[in-house]
Amino acid sequence: MQNCDPWQMIIKNVGMQPFFIHYWTPDQLRVYNAFVKNERAAKISIDATGNVVKKIDRPSGLSRYIFLYLIVIKLPNESEGQISVAQMLSEAHNTNAIAYWLLEWRRNGALPPKEIVIDFSMAFINAVCMSFAGCAEGSSTYIQRCMDVLIKSPEYKLPSCYVRVDVAHLLKFVTTWKSLNDIHVRRRVKEFYVRAIGQLVMATDFKEFKFLIKNIFVVILSEYEGVVNGIDNHCEKAKQLFLTQFANGVEQSIVESAMDYQPTECSLEKEYSDDQEDDYPLEIKKWINNIIIDAKNIVEIDGSRDNLMFLPALDAL
Repeated sequence: MQNCDPWQMIIKNVGMQPFFIHYWTPDQLRVYNAFVKNERAAKISIDATGNVVKKIDRPSGLSRYIFLYLIVIKLPNESEGQISVAQMLSEAHNTNAIAYWLLEWRRNGALPPKEIVIDFSMAFINAVCMSFAGCAEGSSTYIQRCMDVLIKSPEYKLPSCYVRVDVAHLLKFVTTWKSLNDIHVRRRVKEFYVRAIGQLVMATDFKEFKFLIKNIFVVILSEYEGVVNGIDNHCEKAKQLFLTQFANGVEQSIVESAMDYQPTECSLEKEYSDDQEDDYPLEIKKWINNIIIDAKNIVEIDGSRDNLMFLPALDAL
């Protein structure tokens, strides 16, 4: 099929075990490249979905889930809708498989975009950083470069592409944290932390981002809230801060969708196939640990009432 018209101009690469097909048409490539040339901040979105293709029945048993991967763009002057510019069917959902597809697309002539939106899959994140952002070592290098920019390091090197995790996917990922799904954790406690993480995503200033992280940990680590000697304690101030910000935070529909999210076996295979190792640069870990220490230093051991959001298990994350 790959060697017959018109498929030989569409099907680029095929593999049998693991199964995969890379395919896109010459017209798709032309439309995409014209889009990049004409858009100052050309953005693409990459996502994958299961339950589209049946598993392959092999003598050794069924294959893994086969996902349809899509690269889509939104055409300028169009209020709705997106169009696909490249596709892959694959039963491998790791960094190497995804990066191979993206690099082949680029080798075939696809121009690099300025921004890429993806879901919270480490395989996706690593593959995109390697293929488009000039970070051969994946997300760890990308994160370090972004950190260098934020702290105004004289040796910083700006990544060539902005990688952004879709907020809806990120919040769905947060709802899968084990500590938030303990039977003793109430729904409103879980929702509070989901919304708080959403505020981090919306932060546009580095100082604000650091301030929000610190206050999240103040709430996590405080057994008590309320008033001490006629003054609101730090936990009370932090919770009031977030309640005020939630009014203009992440859209209610996105939060509700995340709260109701139930991972399926199919979705878990994509999101947790591999590449889940904590690979953040040591400098980033130290930076976060210093914020946690600052939060612990101001947490009071007294208050006028119990803090129902007290959840030290989250500190282990």
